[in-house]
Amino acid sequence: MATSNRIKAEMYILFSCNAWHEYSSFEPKAVFSSIEKAADFLQKNRRKLKLEEDDIECFRQHSQTQGRNTNYLVQSCPYNPVRARDLE
Repeated sequence: MATSNRIKAEMYILFSCNAWHEYSSFEPKAVFSSIEKAADFLQKNRRKLKLEEDDIECFRQHSQTQGRNTNYLVQSCPYNPVRARDLE
């Protein structure tokens, strides 16, 4: 069936959150077309966001920062899903 060959379009939402990554602390910051673009954004804004090089490397490896009072993480989200199963 042709649907199995469909490209799954996704966007990536960058959130800030507390030290424990609790869902209740998630605050959306920006939307990106890829995780790499989110990492590049953090790199370019590293000083303003008070991030160290190690934080950027952690984000590139794990899609999140760790061990900070304010952390950043990215989650994928389907773009214009057609069916409910596209959300899985």
